[in-house]
Formats: sequence, structure tokens, C-alpha cells
Amino acid sequence: AVSARATWTGNGAGEVGGAMQIGAESVKLTPASWQGGKLALVAPVAASLAVQVDDGAGKPSPFRLNAWPTETAMLGERVFLNTTGSAVWKLPAGRWDVWLHHGPERGSYATTVDLVAGETTSLTASLPVAVTTTGWVACDMHIHSEHSADSGAPISQRMRGAVVEGLDYVVATDHDFVTDYTPWLDEVGLSDRLTVRSGVEVSTALIGHFNVWPVAVDPTRSGNGAPAWYGKEAVDLIAMLRGPANERIVQCNHARDGTSYFDRIELDATTIEPAWVGFDAIELLNGVRMSSFDLVRADWATLMARGIRLVATGTSDSHSVPSAIGGARTYVWLGSDKDGQPRDVQGRFAPADVETALRAGRAFATSGPILLIQASNGGTQASIGDTLTAVSGVVKVHASVHTPAWVKLGTLELWLGDAKIASADVSAVPAVGGQITASLQATLPGGADGFVYAVLRPGTASSKPGLAHEAQAVTNPVFIDGDGDGKWH
Repeated sequence: AVSARATWTGNGAGEVGGAMQIGAESVKLTPASWQGGKLALVAPVAASLAVQVDDGAGKPSPFRLNAWPTETAMLGERVFLNTTGSAVWKLPAGRWDVWLHHGPERGSYATTVDLVAGETTSLTASLPVAVTTTGWVACDMHIHSEHSADSGAPISQRMRGAVVEGLDYVVATDHDFVTDYTPWLDEVGLSDRLTVRSGVEVSTALIGHFNVWPVAVDPTRSGNGAPAWYGKEAVDLIAMLRGPANERIVQCNHARDGTSYFDRIELDATTIEPAWVGFDAIELLNGVRMSSFDLVRADWATLMARGIRLVATGTSDSHSVPSAIGGARTYVWLGSDKDGQPRDVQGRFAPADVETALRAGRAFATSGPILLIQASNGGTQASIGDTLTAVSGVVKVHASVHTPAWVKLGTLELWLGDAKIASADVSAVPAVGGQITASLQATLPGGADGFVYAVLRPGTASSKPGLAHEAQAVTNPVFIDGDGDGKWH
């Protein structure tokens, strides 16, 4: 005997997601019950949840809705995305815990609703800005969609998800296939909300994986114009990916997962020839492999101390709709234009502006919290990506983390190269006005070269589902030129 059960796999709005959304009772099939080759499965009457969300100032706001049934008989979390601020979804009747969210810069809303079969329950909420990030562009440079063999995420939902999670700039990085997100972005009416870039994840069999962008779509070539990596050694591959004029950004992906690039080449960061690490950026935070952070950070710090400058990035490596785009991300500093207007607003920056700032290291990687660092010597200050000349006196280093009150923090650290110079438990810092701000200071003697950066480590309390991972971040360095020769190493 076997049993059969029908389930609705949509999300209640005609989109992928929400598996086991509405299910019929299972029917046991035996020779006696199987008559005439017909089977009747009757689904229960669904309930409707109508949701309206604003930004705290009366304007409709995009949002993500996570819902969990409180009754164990209805297994499974549901994840819904909406970019208009208003939606109606169908769910099985019963009691549900609900969380509303619009990225790590906004407040959140949590409640419990009782849904009745055949009836509509209304829910309204506000998601005001909790942390201001003026001048910073939120980026995800590692995303997969239906054009990757290991992803079934529709591109239209990838675009909605990027806006819902508060991203400004995303790069298409399907495995060995170049995707241009523009047609799908236009289709869902979000071309004024998001900047997209065509790229590819070069997924070699024996060397590792590298993201490269921008890459032009070429339908006449294999993989829509993806780079042909087969048979190339690492040094030649990296040089090819960068292009003849180093016009592309090359990022080393998940460098330490047992089978990735640093593992494959058995990296010794103290002796490796620079050509073997001739990429521009390296994932210190990868949303699928967050636990490898310390291994990659140690390699990165050792290479940086040798003068091999690599930009630290954070990416989601998201492969599915429930796995949020931007779960790990990179904030890139664009500042203001000549008229004093912030350049992080859509339409005020071009993709190349983001890439220029990224190459300069004006960025930090994070699972959500805003992590900043500054260094000063006398009346001179330097921020992320800058070089501070400090031939005498002292260098004062200041790190700060800013996050909405719903995020749970852990430990804030300051590092000089591969040496930790200060640490503080910031898990109990209270929220003020819906925001948590924590800081850490250290003092260094002038007259020595080096680089300083900040690290935020997770605590014991969870920030899920608002954050896809616990609160973690790392800045790119402030460089210190201690002998006045114009170099930091």
C-alpha cells in the first residue's frame, strides 16, 4: 500500500515558494480502495492574509514576510516577498507567527495572527528607517538564479528579493553562464529601484570558483559568453579573467571550504607569488560558508601585510528563494557628488562608480550591521580605504557598529594586521531610538607602517529571521604610513 497527498507549491500569489502551502489529507491506496483508476483528493478551504506595510512616513514599503504555523501538524516556514507594500496571500487556517522585514537598515514587526478558513485577516505595519547609510551602496556580488544548474530561483523573484532586502546593486553570477538581469528587472517594474550588472561565476573543476564582472552577454558563444577556463592553470586563468586592460573585477569565492582555491593550491600566504593571488577581491563572508571566516581572514591579513592588496567582500551566494539575497553583503562608499547630494540614490551613480570605489577598498562586508572604522593622527583623519600618514605622535583608532534594535550583537574587535589589539563585548548595549550603537577605541604609536580594521563577531542570541546569519562583519582597512614614504607596508 502507498499513500498519495496533493500540495499547493505556490506562495499564494502565483509565484514559486511556500511549499506545502495548502495540502489535501493523504489517502492510503490499497487494491480495495483503488477502483476505476480515479483518486479524489480534497484540499481544505484556505484562509487569506492581507498585508499593508509603510515606511513609517506613510509611503508603501517593500517587505519580506516570514510565517510559521504554531500547530506542529502544519510543518514548514513560509517566505513571501512583496515590492509594492500591499499583498494578499492564502495560507492554511490556523494560528501563525509572522515577521515583517525590509533589510538590515529598517525596523521590524512581529505578531501572531489567527486565520480563519474562507475569511480574510488584515495586517498593517510600519518599517521605519533605523540606521542611516547615506553615501553607502548595498551590494551583493554573488547570486544564482534559474540559469545556474544548481538553482531553481526565477530571475523575476531574484529582482524582487534584492529590492525587498534593501540592496542597491547586484551582479548576476550564474555558474559558467552570463546573465543580463535587465529584461527581468524591467518586467517587474523595478528598474528605478536597483542597479544590475552582468557577470559570471567561473566554476572550474580543479582550481576553484571566481566571480568576474562586468562580462558582456554573447549568445553566439557557449555559456552566453562565459570565459573558457578548461585546461588553464591558475595564474593564466586569473590574468585572462581580468582582461587585457584589467577592466574586469575578479573575486575569489569561498577560498577555504576544503575544495576551493586556497585549498587547491595549498596556499602558504607568507611565500605565495603575487601572480597566484592576482584577483581584486576575496570573499571574507560567504553566506553559504560563514564558518570559514577566520581561515580566510588569516590568509587575507598575511597577504595584505606583504603588500598584496585584496578587497574584502561579503556575498550571499544565494541559490534559492528562501535563501535571502543580501544575507551577506558588501557596502561600498560613494559619498556625495559635487553638489553635496548623496550618490547612493538610484540614478545618481553608474555601475562603474561602484566598481571604482570597490577596487579602492572603500567597503565593508557584513551580514547586516553597519561597521565603520576611522583612524586619526593629530588633526588628520582617515576612513575605510584611506591611507593615514602618521610619522610621529599617536594613532587613535575608533570602530563603531550601528544596527536596528532587533539585531543581537556579540563582540567588537580591532585588528592591526594579524594581531588583535582591542576587544569588547557589545551584546548588552541598549537600544536608543530603535538603534543600537556600540564603539571601541585603541591607540597605536606613530612611526610604523601597517593597516587596521574592525571585526564584529556573533553573540549567543539569534537575529533570525531578520538576518539570514548571525550578526557578523569586517571592514576593509585604514592604512597607516608611518615613515612618510607614501607606502603602508
